[in-house]
Amino acid sequence: MAGAAGGPGKAWFDLVFDIPAAQAFSYRIDEKGEAAPGKRAMVPFGRRELLGYIIARREAPPMGIDEGNLKAIRRVVDREPLFDGRDLDLASWMAGYYLCGLGQALAAMIPSGRRPGIPVLLPGETGEITGDPLALSEEQRRALEAITAPAGPAASVPGGPAAGFRPA
Repeated sequence: MAGAAGGPGKAWFDLVFDIPAAQAFSYRIDEKGEAAPGKRAMVPFGRRELLGYIIARREAPPMGIDEGNLKAIRRVVDREPLFDGRDLDLASWMAGYYLCGLGQALAAMIPSGRRPGIPVLLPGETGEITGDPLALSEEQRRALEAITAPAGPAASVPGGPAAGFRPA
């Protein structure tokens, strides 16, 4: 990050979080220099670590704050930015309209596969369910056979959707 006003390797970023707060929080650049607006990052927040949304880069720490008091970004989560300036403008409008934090609006805009809490398979896991087959009652077995049978008229399924159907 050479060329920043603070000297080589010095940059600061404003982050927002999926919390009801109307302010951004400033952090120092991460060790690898991967931070950029539009990406998400894990940062220390109080006594815990939170996933934050990087909304801006600063060339100097915020006025009145000693740069030594700013915590560093621990880890950048995304390789490429997930949102751009237009998305940020929309999120700002959403935050004002729905009276929520900017981070909450951004979190709502992130595709579900990128949101925290989505289970991730560990190396070596296949995601397949193993174990003994389920013990089905006779009624459940017939229902499963009817559902998985090759497509045919619905009337052939006893009690199916066509049973008792009368057109208007």
